[in-house]
Amino acid sequence: MKIFSVSPIEMGIDIAKFLLYNYEIQEPFFWVFCPNSILEVINMRIPMAQMLQAAKRGRYGCPAPNVFSWDDVRSAYELSVQYKAPIIIDMAPIPSLMEPIAEAVKFYNNKFPEAVVTLNLDHGDTFENLMAALRYGFDSVMIDRSMLDLEGNIKETREICQIAHATGVSVEAELGHVGYNADYAVHEEQASALTDPAEAERFVKETGVDCLAVSIGTSHGVYKNGTPYLDFDLLDKLDRLLDIPLVLHGGSGSGDEQLKKAVAMGIQKVNLCTDLTDAGYENMRRFCDSITNRTPTSTEVYDSQAQGYKDKLEHYLKLFGCTGCI
Repeated sequence: MKIFSVSPIEMGIDIAKFLLYNYEIQEPFFWVFCPNSILEVINMRIPMAQMLQAAKRGRYGCPAPNVFSWDDVRSAYELSVQYKAPIIIDMAPIPSLMEPIAEAVKFYNNKFPEAVVTLNLDHGDTFENLMAALRYGFDSVMIDRSMLDLEGNIKETREICQIAHATGVSVEAELGHVGYNADYAVHEEQASALTDPAEAERFVKETGVDCLAVSIGTSHGVYKNGTPYLDFDLLDKLDRLLDIPLVLHGGSGSGDEQLKKAVAMGIQKVNLCTDLTDAGYENMRRFCDSITNRTPTSTEVYDSQAQGYKDKLEHYLKLFGCTGCI
């Protein structure tokens, strides 16, 4: 007989895998809770579903910056405390960074206990990365199966919801498809496949997902020509039809006025990446160019990048109306 010392989250994952995928049990075993793991679970941050439901009631948006370093995580926590604002830390499914970023979040969560921050896996791709996020202590995961047909998207999203919800973790999914690096011109036809309201209603009902990323005209990455034309009539229909919070991917480059209007009309989470990293790079470049008599130290370079990233995130935090909301 085998004995495993596990956290409740790890046990929930094992149970879910057995129930959903009929894993074969080779020999009898039982679980023993590890006290340290239990303490970690008790000290969990706010679930993303709870944060976004509050935003839906209050009609404000939560910024969701993609992070790539401890400096990025620190910026999110410092701004949350400074402005009493909820912030969602988005982490891409990069295996070499997922665990270090999760550890950074734990560190700053203890350093800034008054902050309201949640850690989300952005665009969860493989089953292994989704399960790794649960093991590392992520508060929510996004399963992105938007490239599948509706039936396939529903099936795989429902399975992840069953697993994640068993461990108290929220789930985001995508319906319609938000593309990459669109060649937009203002008011021209959108490059993305837009979300169908009837499909969205069925999708939410059959999957049990906590929030839904909708496609209303944005694109990931850099817009090569102009700014996107957002379908606000479609957003209004989705907001009226669905009870769960809505997510907008591709916030960078979409224009302040359009983003502000999208939040006012029903978007609760806005994903941000390119604008933040570009701002960090530009601030770092300006700083390095300003020093002509020596080579900047690595700390100075990192700090200048972090400040540019933070300043841009602060701009969006104010734009989305979430200051003073905690």
